[in-house]
Amino acid sequence: DEELQKTKVAVGGDVAVYRDFDAFIEHDMDAVILANFFNEHAPYAIRCLEKGLHVYSECISNGTMAEGVELIRAFEKSNAVYMLAENYPQMLFNREIKRVCDGGTLGKVLYAEGEYNHPGDPNDVQFKKDYNYFAQHWRNYLPRTYYITHSMGPIMWATGATPKRVTAFASCAPIEGDVPTASFDGDRAAIVTTQNDDGSIFRVTGCAAFGGHHNSYRVCGTKGSIENLRGMAPQVMLRYNAWELPEGATEIDLYTPDWNDPDKELIEKSGHGGGDYLTARMFRDCVCKGVQPEHPFNVYAAVAMSSVAILGHRSMLAGGKAIDIP
Repeated sequence: DEELQKTKVAVGGDVAVYRDFDAFIEHDMDAVILANFFNEHAPYAIRCLEKGLHVYSECISNGTMAEGVELIRAFEKSNAVYMLAENYPQMLFNREIKRVCDGGTLGKVLYAEGEYNHPGDPNDVQFKKDYNYFAQHWRNYLPRTYYITHSMGPIMWATGATPKRVTAFASCAPIEGDVPTASFDGDRAAIVTTQNDDGSIFRVTGCAAFGGHHNSYRVCGTKGSIENLRGMAPQVMLRYNAWELPEGATEIDLYTPDWNDPDKELIEKSGHGGGDYLTARMFRDCVCKGVQPEHPFNVYAAVAMSSVAILGHRSMLAGGKAIDIP
């Protein structure tokens, strides 16, 4: 109750607060934002869809393969909008990678990389208080394949590809000593490879913790490649082969893109490099227009990403065995 009252004050006054989801879902509203525990979104999304409520779901969309099936079935019986609240594609450099890919100058996409690398200080007491504040918290158990959408979402958006087969290996280095951020997991990175519906290959990391902190993405086609530079965001490097330069292009172009968006001021105030505002705006627009979000924010792509997380872990446990995504 104390936390609910704090939240009520934080969001600005006279809003209804609930301790019970059964009571909450009867509130007169159009849409629900699901920001509960990472692995528990699907059951609540399903109940919302059954009531015709639009769903803006944090990631991943489903914690098990069976939940993915149930979620899609509920969606197909509903007239509501479902959107995965994956915000990393909307960072400035990822929007530029998407723009260049859409322009077609890279040729046929063959390969893409996504690295969400988030190492942390093992003695960071405040992180423990804010993010994994009791022993059974999901963050203390989460294998590295599972937090997949920040590394995979941007390259799925840029290329339009959907994973169809996955293989994964873990790189392990348990945190040693009696430190605040110790967990039950020993892996620092999951190196996940997918074969996609367009013949391309992805290599992503899930949520990694190696080297210096960075979020980096790269798309390679038959004619050129584009990437943001590790540790130098939001700069991107666009490169073409000298013998097939597009008109007006240079062989190597290192530059900082612009938002080119009328809401630039609001975007730059927003969290996650502007992604929080832009992703929420996408959801609002879908609800107002009565249309489903584009790939990879729709329910089918969301479940595909979650399947990479789940089956990637199974692959890792089986020594890197390739597993088809149903």
